[in-house]
Amino acid sequence: MKRTILILFLLLFSGMSGWARDHSSFSFHVASNFGIFSPKEGDPISLVYPLLIDSQGRRTGYNPVDTSAPPFAEIPGSSAGGERIDSDVSEELGTDIVIIAVSATPTGRYAIQPVPAGNYSLIIFSTVSYGVAYSFGADITDSSGHDESSGNITTQGFLSPGMTATYTINYNPAPGSAVTVIKTVTFAILRQELQAAFQLGQIGDAKFVKHLDKILAEGEKALAPKPEEKREAGKAQEHKQGREKPNKKKAIEKLKEFIHQLEEAARTEPQKKHGDGQFKKDDRGDHDRDHEHKPERFVTVIALKSLTDDARTLITQLGGKPEGDHNDRGQDHGDHDNKNH
Repeated sequence: MKRTILILFLLLFSGMSGWARDHSSFSFHVASNFGIFSPKEGDPISLVYPLLIDSQGRRTGYNPVDTSAPPFAEIPGSSAGGERIDSDVSEELGTDIVIIAVSATPTGRYAIQPVPAGNYSLIIFSTVSYGVAYSFGADITDSSGHDESSGNITTQGFLSPGMTATYTINYNPAPGSAVTVIKTVTFAILRQELQAAFQLGQIGDAKFVKHLDKILAEGEKALAPKPEEKREAGKAQEHKQGREKPNKKKAIEKLKEFIHQLEEAARTEPQKKHGDGQFKKDDRGDHDRDHEHKPERFVTVIALKSLTDDARTLITQLGGKPEGDHNDRGQDHGDHDNKNH
């Protein structure tokens, strides 16, 4: 309820008016996933922050250098804000939410400028010194007011210290136009996410995580051009440096092996669960050491979805075809028309 009120406030504040005939708008809400650990007194309003950049380099959102400074609002019709939503029942701190909203803006007494079409980059970052989990969602409407997102553009992920997550949004306010939200994924990013999930107690044990990281390292190596010695014609003792082409096929095979290993671990039923299937942690950044309540290999629902979705995204970006894709995937990980959700 509070999130809805905050979104409406941001949209009104950013310039929407009752007589406007153009309803193009989008908003992005980003939250720290406190379902994995409990926040502490003194923590910032959010452990993760968003920064939106349009095709002209204009920014709306939070400054990575100083998140306490007033948010940027350089994109016309945009605003950013956030709050922590504490429990109304107990004294425990609740989750936090930070929202960026962009809407059509009046350009005169009877004129209005739709939200410009084009590519927008949404960067999600954290300023704390430990791994965090986040959730991301989008609400998108076209000029006619039709909901282009259908409430289905949602995802969760992990951030290691100093790491960012980047989503590219291709938006067109014209009714019937496709809207895509694509996450940037590389082997390096996937390996960082794996370590963050491990740090938060969402996957284990250490031996299994090391094995998964080795699979990703081999896939990453397959894409890296490697020097190769080649003999020059007529000069058996002389060599010159050449370059092997990246082995995308091998890289894709490693990603599929990575997904298979995660899905196999997910089939192992833990003996003790916490709440919605997450394992209880003793403290942030320090995974649960109570091994008697966990199988040697385990992965929570959140980690399984986040890591396999990103692996499938990378397979698609490499020109491959993901296998065994989840039907309930909310976030768009490829060139996908969200109206088909």
